Amino acid sequence: MISRKKTIPGSLLLWLLAPGVSAVWTVAGLQPDRSANRITVVSNARLRQSPQLTAEEIVRLPLGAIVRVFEQSPERELIGGIEDFWYRVETTDGVSGWVFGGLTVSFSPARREEIYLRIVRERMNIGRNSFPEQTDLFNFLTRAIAEVKTRAVVAEFELAQLLALSNSLRAIPFQRNPEQQYLSWIKAHEARIVYSEPGGMWLVRLDGFWELEKEYRALPIGERIAWEAAQYGLPGECEGYLPCYFATILLREGVYLRLYPSGAHVGEAIGRIDGLLKSFADDLTRQWLSEIPKEDRHEFKKQITELRSVLTKAASPNKVVSLKRLDQLSRAIP
Repeated sequence: MISRKKTIPGSLLLWLLAPGVSAVWTVAGLQPDRSANRITVVSNARLRQSPQLTAEEIVRLPLGAIVRVFEQSPERELIGGIEDFWYRVETTDGVSGWVFGGLTVSFSPARREEIYLRIVRERMNIGRNSFPEQTDLFNFLTRAIAEVKTRAVVAEFELAQLLALSNSLRAIPFQRNPEQQYLSWIKAHEARIVYSEPGGMWLVRLDGFWELEKEYRALPIGERIAWEAAQYGLPGECEGYLPCYFATILLREGVYLRLYPSGAHVGEAIGRIDGLLKSFADDLTRQWLSEIPKEDRHEFKKQITELRSVLTKAASPNKVVSLKRLDQLSRAIP
C-alpha cells in the first residue's frame, strides 16, 4: 500500500532546527526505513512528544547522536524540500520521542566509518557556521576518532577537527568581556591555540597542522594537510618589515614547497610568494630596505638563500620569475 504524504512549507523547517543550522540530508529512496538505529546529521535535531512540528519539544540531539527506532509514522511529510517519515526513537540515555527522519540517516555499526565520513564531509562542505555548530562538530569528531580504525579515516577526521576548532574560534564575536561559553571553550583548548592581538581573535597554532602532517606524511592526505597549513594565518602583523614577511613565507608556503615540491598546489604557493616579492621588488628605492637594522641584514640574506633553495626545487616554471625577484632584493640590501 502506498502511504499518503503531508506537505509542509520549507519555512517551517526552522521549527525543527536551531538557528544557524544550514543544511540537512535528503535520504536516497522513499521506501520505509526498517533500520533499528538512526544517527543525526545536523546539530540540535529536536525530539518531540508526537510526530508533528507543533508538538512539544523534549530535547535537542547533537550531531552524530545514535538513537534506537521503535516506530515509524504511517505517512511521510515534505518539510523544507525533504520528504521522510517521523520516527519514534530512544536515545542512549533513555529519552524517548519523535524525530523527523530528514534530520537523520540509517545507522549500522558495520558501516560506522562510511556513515561517519558522510556526515563529516557534508558538514565540512557547508563551510563556516555558528559557534555551537562548530563545537558540536568538534565534539562529534572526538568520539569518531576514538571509534574508527582505518588510519586514512582517522587522519581525515583529525584534520577536520583542527579546522572545526579553527572555525569555532573565528565564530567567537570580538568583545572585551567574552561570554562564559567562549571563555570555557578557549580554556579547554588553550594548549592548541594562540591569540592574535591585531585581529582580536584566537587561532589554532600553526605547528598543530605541521605535527599532523608529519604524522600522516606517508598517506595522500599529508599533502592536503600541508596545504591547509600553508594557507593558515599567523598571529601578529609584519607592518611593512620585510624580514617578518619572509619569516612568514618560510613557515607556511616554504615548508609546503620543501615537503611537496611536486604537490598539487605548488603553482598556487609560488604565485602567493611571487605576489609578495613583486610588491617589494617593483620599488627597490623604498625606505624599508635601509630601515632593516644592520644586525638583521645577515639573517635576512639567509632567509633569501633559504627561499631560493626551496623555489629552485619546486616543479613549476613560474619559479623563474620569483628567483629573479629574489636576486634583485638580495643585491639591493644595504
